[in-house]
Amino acid sequence: MKWSDAKGYCSSLSLDGYSDWRLPKQEELYYLADRTKYKPAIDTNYFDIKSSWYWSATGYKNDSSSAWIVYFGNGDDSWDKHSLTNFAVCVR
Repeated sequence: MKWSDAKGYCSSLSLDGYSDWRLPKQEELYYLADRTKYKPAIDTNYFDIKSSWYWSATGYKNDSSSAWIVYFGNGDDSWDKHSLTNFAVCVR
């Protein structure tokens, strides 16, 4: 989904009796990745995440039309245009 859709999805999510979900900041998303694992680079006992790119809520300061993303194939981070599509994981 696009960045604005990912933010909206998380902010409107109601799960397990909680409605205070949000898209994680870049640092939060980056540190969810477990770089000792590969494809996916995360603890699969707790997360059902694909080896793909995921949006963060943090805008990319050098380009206001982009935001930080994390790749859960290996834990790398980068940035992408808001208009492109990536996955979203919500936190609270």
